[in-house]
Amino acid sequence: MIAATYLANPVICLPALRLAGLTVADYDEFLDGDGRGNVIDKSDLEFPMTPRWNFSTTLRFTLPYYNGIDLQADYAWKGRGYNDVNNSELIAQDSFGLLTLRLSKVMPENNLELAFFITNATDELYVTDGLDLSDQFGYAGTFLGPPRTFHGQITWRFGD
Repeated sequence: MIAATYLANPVICLPALRLAGLTVADYDEFLDGDGRGNVIDKSDLEFPMTPRWNFSTTLRFTLPYYNGIDLQADYAWKGRGYNDVNNSELIAQDSFGLLTLRLSKVMPENNLELAFFITNATDELYVTDGLDLSDQFGYAGTFLGPPRTFHGQITWRFGD
């Protein structure tokens, strides 16, 4: 796996963090049975749950005239990948990206932080896992990731 991290401050109050990764994973040898006593060479298949490319970025903006108010956006993208060792196209995941938005207010005099955030802000439909039983039972199903979700958070810090 190759990963790169880049931290930039394009504007004084807008730091940006970018991460990119390339996973090059290959089987040396992957021999499997077909349930009837035959050996199948699956060495050319891709690792399950391991997309070749991924990328994420975080932008954080502190409002200079509103003491302690931060806006943050996180975006994570994953390339196409398979959800099983057989690389079934029926349960494969196309590339997708998830956006999280966060608004927070720090109140240092009270050791308190209030935050509101939205995960999967674009309501992206994506697959987290799957089960392909199409050869045995004629069924293949997938499990979907959570839809757009709204959250609130109160953080109280003890001491200094």
